[in-house]
Amino acid sequence: MSLAAEAMEAGRSRARSMNLRTTKGVTIKIRDFRAEDLKSVVEIDRASLLGGSAEIYAELAGLKTAVSGAGEVGAYAEVFLVAERNAEVVGFIVAVPFSAVASRIFALAVHPKHRGMGIGKALLRAALNELRRLRKSFVRLEVRESNFIAQNLYKSMNFTEIGYIPFYYWDGEGAIVMQKVL
Repeated sequence: MSLAAEAMEAGRSRARSMNLRTTKGVTIKIRDFRAEDLKSVVEIDRASLLGGSAEIYAELAGLKTAVSGAGEVGAYAEVFLVAERNAEVVGFIVAVPFSAVASRIFALAVHPKHRGMGIGKALLRAALNELRRLRKSFVRLEVRESNFIAQNLYKSMNFTEIGYIPFYYWDGEGAIVMQKVL
C-alpha cells in the first residue's frame, strides 16, 4: 500500500469532525469528505472556476480509480475536508502527497455566497493541522497571479512565494508557487 493510500486509510479510521467559529464569528463544521458531498464539491469547484471534475474528486477521495493503458492511476488525497454551514457544504480543501515529507494543496474553495466569512482560513488551518499529524514537513500550492485575496490568505498563514509558473491555468494565466514549513 502506498504512503498516500495508508494516510487515507488512517484518516478514514478516525473520522474528523469539529464545530468551530471562524475568525469572522461564523459557526461552521469542518469534517471529512463523504461520498454524498461529491455533488456539492463539484458545484463549488465550478462556481470558483477551478476546472476540476466529479471524476477527479471521486478519484482523490478513493471512490473510484481511473485506469489508463499503463494500469491504475491513483493519487489519493491525504486530506479531504469540507466545511458545512447550516448543514450545507459551503467549502472544501484537498491535499495530495507531493513527496514522502511534503504535500500539495490541490484545491481550496469556498462557494462565492459564503466568502469573506473566514471559512477558507478555517479549512486551511484544519488541513495544515492534519498534515502536521501525518508528519509532513512542508506544504506547497499554486495560486493564480491575479488572485490577491487567496495570496493574502496564504501569506497570513506564513506561506512564502518560492516560484512562478507561466501559463499554468487553462486560460493561460500564470501561477505563483507558495510553500509553508510545517
